Amino acid sequence: MKNADRAKRYLRTIGMFALYFLILLVLYPYLYEFSLIVLFVILMFTPPAIIPSLAKYKITNFGIIGPKERAVPLYSEYRFVANEKRKFVSVFKGRREIFMLYTPEPMKVMRILEKVSKIAKPPDEMLEAEEEVSEKEEAEKEQ
Repeated sequence: MKNADRAKRYLRTIGMFALYFLILLVLYPYLYEFSLIVLFVILMFTPPAIIPSLAKYKITNFGIIGPKERAVPLYSEYRFVANEKRKFVSVFKGRREIFMLYTPEPMKVMRILEKVSKIAKPPDEMLEAEEEVSEKEEAEKEQ
């Protein structure tokens, strides 16, 4: 699935970089060094040129475990959008697309991700929970 969608992703990346270069080319004669600042501001409001995509992953209670056992925690502020035609689920934080998950059943994966994100704890609460667990383990070791 990921390989079938590769051409579209490459075209999108090339198109976004071409747009950024064109903006820089047009603005530089007028604004010189400030054109880079303008470009960075534009980058903040346009979609990212490169979006990480996962074809192999596991969904757990804490989030998504990708290749090489890298964990991506899910939070309630994330939004999920399924694309049935291209067979993937996009994960958004605000208006930014963070990554894509390729799957043969995007709607099913989207519902699972929504459930996991509702029960997942924010980072501060996760740290507090980890500290409590480590304190309990230390207390048990002392006994």
